[in-house]
Amino acid sequence: MEDIDFLQRMRKTGLVTLIGDPVTTSTRRFLRNGIIRQQLFDIILVTLYLLGVTPEKLSKLYRLTDCRVMNRYEHLTLRDHY
Repeated sequence: MEDIDFLQRMRKTGLVTLIGDPVTTSTRRFLRNGIIRQQLFDIILVTLYLLGVTPEKLSKLYRLTDCRVMNRYEHLTLRDHY
C-alpha cells in the first residue's frame, strides 16, 4: 500500500506526472491464483486501505494469497490453459 500512500502524498503537492514507460512486476500471484481472483483481491486490499484498515491487518490478508487457503482453489485458475 506504500505505492498508494506515495501517490496520495504526491497529488497533494501537485507533482504527479504520468510517464509512458512500461512497468515490470512479478506474475507469480496471478499465475497461481488466477487473473480475476488476484485482481479482485488487490481491489479489496486497496479499498480496505482507503477505508483506514491498519497496515498490519492488510499484511495478514495479503499473506493469505501465499497460503494453502488460496491454493485449495488452484484448479480454478487459468494457468493450465496457457
